[in-house]
Amino acid sequence: MKKVFISTVLFLAMVTLAMAGNGKAVALKGKVVDNMGEPIIGATVFIEETKTTVYTDFDGEFLIKNPSKEGNTITVKMISYNDKKSVVSVNNNNSEIISIKLFYK
Repeated sequence: MKKVFISTVLFLAMVTLAMAGNGKAVALKGKVVDNMGEPIIGATVFIEETKTTVYTDFDGEFLIKNPSKEGNTITVKMISYNDKKSVVSVNNNNSEIISIKLFYK
């Protein structure tokens, strides 16, 4: 029983280390706000290159894990607001934090 426990713990530790890679995950984080600086809840954030879609949370924030490193074309949409398209690059082994402001139609 003790050998099974030790083997399981070692296996889980190796899997965790393998998944962690170099310890730094590349991510694209951001916040979507209106022209008054208030967060926009439920806005659609789409990256064209990877066909990834996420939605902003209650604080207007979003997180996209492992985006393309160069030239991510991001489109942000929300009902009653003009769409916003931006190109963002992510540095190697770093997370990029952006702010996107939407204006009423």
